[in-house]
Amino acid sequence: MVKFKYLFLFLVVIFISFAKNIEEIEDMTINIEERLSLNGDIKKSEYILQYIKPDFIRKDILSPELNKGEIYIYDSKKKVIYLPLFDQVSEEILNEEEDSTLEAINYILKEKKEFKEGKINLKDGLIIELKKLKKFSEYTLPEIIIIYDGNVKVGELKIKNYKINSKLNKEELSLHD
Repeated sequence: MVKFKYLFLFLVVIFISFAKNIEEIEDMTINIEERLSLNGDIKKSEYILQYIKPDFIRKDILSPELNKGEIYIYDSKKKVIYLPLFDQVSEEILNEEEDSTLEAINYILKEKKEFKEGKINLKDGLIIELKKLKKFSEYTLPEIIIIYDGNVKVGELKIKNYKINSKLNKEELSLHD
């Protein structure tokens, strides 16, 4: 659950960091390298994240090898998980934290804010640090986001690629039988 919290925290940061009017964003695809510190261990992963406004997210795991091919889809009030190791698809109702995070993203999409490199204090002691902001398709986007819980660094996200408004199709990204 902690990892999910940081994933959505990342999305919130992305959407509040645009210099161009963020209301114009309909969808985006992001390739992310993630390093999380959980219980003293560093967990590395890489995934492709696809977001379609207002409430669809698909996360395709590229690494580590054990998790490669896993797919997580958050759509409105439900979560679908595909585990290729077991060739299993499960569906759950979004928990309160997951649902409120999607609501927060949609609220932020209506705001017009621009952030500079540096730390931003969020709720519950979470702090994010935006590094290496660059222009991409007229949007100012971070290449590195560091996540702190209080004064403790808990994660780092490196963004390899952004695709914005590429006309993603929710139906095509959903899992089908």
